[in-house]
Parts: sequence; C-alpha cells; structure tokens
Amino acid sequence: MKRTAVVFASSKAYSIGVCINIMALEKKSPNLADKYVVYCDSWDKELMDKLKGFTDKVEFVEFTEQMFKQKFLSWRDTATQEMFQKFIKRYSHFSAIHSELFLLLRDYNQVIYMEPDFVILDDISELKKLDTVAWRGGCTNLSIQR
Repeated sequence: MKRTAVVFASSKAYSIGVCINIMALEKKSPNLADKYVVYCDSWDKELMDKLKGFTDKVEFVEFTEQMFKQKFLSWRDTATQEMFQKFIKRYSHFSAIHSELFLLLRDYNQVIYMEPDFVILDDISELKKLDTVAWRGGCTNLSIQR
C-alpha cells in the first residue's frame, strides 16, 4: 500500500496554482507525497502533460460538475434537481470533494488535501506526523489517516 497522497481539486482557472504547489512540494518537501492526486475539471491536456513531465507522481482524476450531479442525485431518494441547483449556486462541485478523500484510504495510509491557492514556502513534511482525522474550516486543511 502507498503511504501518502497529496490531493488537490481545481478547475482550469486554478490549474496553475496546483502546478506551482506541486513543484514547490517537490522542491521543499520531496518525501511528503508518494502520489499527487489532482481532481480536475476542464484542464488542458498540454498542461497535464507538462506537469506529468515534471514528476511522475501525479495522477489526474476527472471530476466535472456533471459527474458530481450524478453522484449528488444518487445519494438520497429525496435529492432533487432543485436541491442540486441550490448547492451549486452556493458552492462549487469541488466543495464535495472531501467525501472522495475517504475513498482514497483504500489505497493510501494518509491523505492530505490542499487548496490550489495555498503558497508553499517551506518544508511541510511535518504533516506526515499527523495521526488523526484533522479538519480546519475556512481555509480548508484536511488530513486523514488510516
């Protein structure tokens, strides 16, 4: 089993932030991630190829609004189109990505979620020492460990 996945989720608009952070993590904290899992929507293939050329530890998972809508409507018998539209109007489909993180525990011992607009300035390898589910609202930091 792989040890640690560092996870990002972003649309094309924040793709450069993800790329910059992965490059910073590789430079400042090269032993933090065994894999970078990027849930993406509408990224250019050229950009994905460039990032894969920088590190072979990156994996892209398509996560579109339509895919989320299908999941959302299947969660409960009472979920409706109207509820979905209210959710999407207030939040992005990426706000639901946190539920996907728990599924990654099937393949990883630890999952660290990072927002694409974080700025990595120094080594953050200390995150590997977390041994609990951690959540911080507002600026979302999520680390879950098996």
